[in-house]
Amino acid sequence: DVAALAEAPLIVPQEEIGQGFIRDYGIKDLLDFIERFPSFQQMLQTPHWREKWLVIIEWYFQAILRPGGRRRNVLLPVVANALQTLLENLGKIILVDEEPNPDQAKTFSKKPKNYDGGPAEYLIDSLLKRIGISNERENVKKFVKIRNNATHPEQKPISSTEIQPTEIEQWEVVLQAVQWVDEVILWRLGYGGQYRERHLKRERHLKSNQDIQPRYDRSNRHSNW
Repeated sequence: DVAALAEAPLIVPQEEIGQGFIRDYGIKDLLDFIERFPSFQQMLQTPHWREKWLVIIEWYFQAILRPGGRRRNVLLPVVANALQTLLENLGKIILVDEEPNPDQAKTFSKKPKNYDGGPAEYLIDSLLKRIGISNERENVKKFVKIRNNATHPEQKPISSTEIQPTEIEQWEVVLQAVQWVDEVILWRLGYGGQYRERHLKRERHLKSNQDIQPRYDRSNRHSNW
C-alpha cells in the first residue's frame, strides 16, 4: 500500500482503463484491440463524438473503481450518477445521432407511452438491445432505481414487507452498469476479443476476476463504421 500511494501521482488516468479489459489475454486480443484504432479515429471525425468524447471519458473515470492502495471512487451516488449520465449520452449518440434512418432515430427520441419504465430506463434498455444484449431489463430497472434513490431519496414510507437491497447488492448492479459502458464502446469500435467482467462478487472487497467473450453482436453495427 505504501508503494502504491507513493507512485499514485505518477499514474496517468489513461492507465486506469487497463484495469478493465485488454489484460492478460495474449497477443491476439491485444492486436484485435489495436486494429480498432482506425475505427476510433474515424469515430472522432463525427461532430457528436468529437464534442462528447472527452466528457464521456471524464464520467468513465468517475465510475470505474481503482486498484487498492490508491484513492478509489467509493461513493455510490457519485458513481451511479456518472454512469447514468454516461449511458444516456451514449444512447443518444448511437440511437439518435448516428442512426441514418430518421424515422428509426425518432422512435428513440421519446419514450413510448406503452413502455412501463421511465425515459432513462427506456434509453439504456434500448441501447443494450441495439448492441445485441437483450437479457438485462431487470438489471436496468434496478440500476435506474438505485441511482434515483441515491440522488433523490424516496419520500414515501417503505413497506415493511419490501426487501431493500443491501449495499453489496447495489454495488453489484452498479458495476454491471460499468460493464455496459465497456460493452457499448467496445461494440462501437468493433472489438471481438475477451474483456474483463465488471460484476461485483459476493465478497466484501470490490474485485473482478473473470474474463468473458463478447456478449454483444458486432453484426448489428452500421456498415460504414
